[in-house]
Amino acid sequence: TVVMFTDASKSGWGAVLLCKGTLYHFGGRWSADEATADINVLETLAVRNAAAHFAQHIADEDLLLVVDNTTAMHSIVRGSAQAGRLNAAVGGALVALGLAKPITIRIVYVESELNPSDAPSRGHAPVCSIGQLEATIRRLLAEPRPATQTAKRDVRTPHARWGSTCAGASGGLRAGAPMPRCNLAPCMA
Repeated sequence: TVVMFTDASKSGWGAVLLCKGTLYHFGGRWSADEATADINVLETLAVRNAAAHFAQHIADEDLLLVVDNTTAMHSIVRGSAQAGRLNAAVGGALVALGLAKPITIRIVYVESELNPSDAPSRGHAPVCSIGQLEATIRRLLAEPRPATQTAKRDVRTPHARWGSTCAGASGGLRAGAPMPRCNLAPCMA
């Protein structure tokens, strides 16, 4: 299982990936248009950006996606949202996740203060170690969680909306578009 934490702030997005015993982080700034979006849209765009960036590490793996925004989590699981801008962001996230080709995706909520991708979303390196992240992951998976805080999607089974809503996504990724190559920066322990 590959574990990807994502987060958004008003200034940017960040992601931390734990893959085969190695910890990576990456983040970026929002465009002027994206920066005007509400936090639910930004959190969903962070998932899109992280999935696109880490695609080569997600492919053919089970993915545990850890987010600190329940609106983004539920919108991704549903495959849509009622708000137009959020719906476009969901479409972009689903396309990026679909193009990354994970086997399954399990989405889990984490409290913001335990989310290591908070620092990269603000332009800083995360203060984390593999041991700390593994302890957080074990806690997240061991705690009984209400259905509203965990969801699973098997991407081997076609879903009617999987990737179908991205046409209007701001800066959206489109099927067949080349995914950016990953210049990874390992987290400092």
